[in-house]
Amino acid sequence: MRYQIFDERCVNRLVKDISKKIKEKNSDIEYICGIKGGGHNVARIFEKCFPDAKFLDNYKDVPPKKCLLVCEDSVRTGSSLNNVIKFARSNGNDIVIVSLIMRRGSDIVPNFFAIEVHKGEKIVFPWDDLPIRCFNKGIIRKLNSYDITDENSRKFKCGDERLDKFELADYYKNGMLDSRIRTYVLEDNGELISMVHFYLFENEIVLRTLFTRKDMHRKGYGMEMLKIVFCYSRYHGKKQIKLFSLDAVYNLYERIGFKTNKVIKDVPGYGTIREMILVPDREK
Repeated sequence: MRYQIFDERCVNRLVKDISKKIKEKNSDIEYICGIKGGGHNVARIFEKCFPDAKFLDNYKDVPPKKCLLVCEDSVRTGSSLNNVIKFARSNGNDIVIVSLIMRRGSDIVPNFFAIEVHKGEKIVFPWDDLPIRCFNKGIIRKLNSYDITDENSRKFKCGDERLDKFELADYYKNGMLDSRIRTYVLEDNGELISMVHFYLFENEIVLRTLFTRKDMHRKGYGMEMLKIVFCYSRYHGKKQIKLFSLDAVYNLYERIGFKTNKVIKDVPGYGTIREMILVPDREK
């Protein structure tokens, strides 16, 4: 997912330039309102450009047959604006719709807007929270060839022989042979503690391996590695994350939102495993 950040100076410039265009076409703006939080913030800025217009907290407070400037920060689907249009039609109002941003595919095209963006782009305005991601433990980096040592082969074990039968060299080699593979390790105090190994497909991420060194279990390292997968899903616009969990630990994934899609029994070398799926929240 791409992010575009609009600071206060940029927003003020957009409002100023849009206001000039509005005044060229519509000189009779009498009331101003905003749609939801972002729209209210934009409307307050437009209010400074139309000092004779009255600001309304709710569009339904506009008197009949008056001209209303309806403000949005970003038109996504247009569903909220549809309600305003229906009300204005029944109330005999002329409305002018303005938005700083319009997303492609919106059902409604504002009368005035500054920038058109793709559906997958995330817009951050001064009143929005910045997309800060936090990794609290150790150093997270890609698995490298210098990690493949006798010491790491001996110490970097999770305690489950079904996973410990694979060496770091196996994961590294797979990544060299397949460009869809990503393998990250968490290093703390110079030692490898945890690892995540996943595949990038067109619409989904498939998590194949996640484990933490046996003596470091229950200290939050595994969750730090899952954050990497969540970030990849968010920034690359993947629709879902899929994993195959050993039956003994599937409840750990359920706690963070994964749901069992199917149970596969008698898998050679593994026993019962569960195919689990998570549909990420794009706004988090």
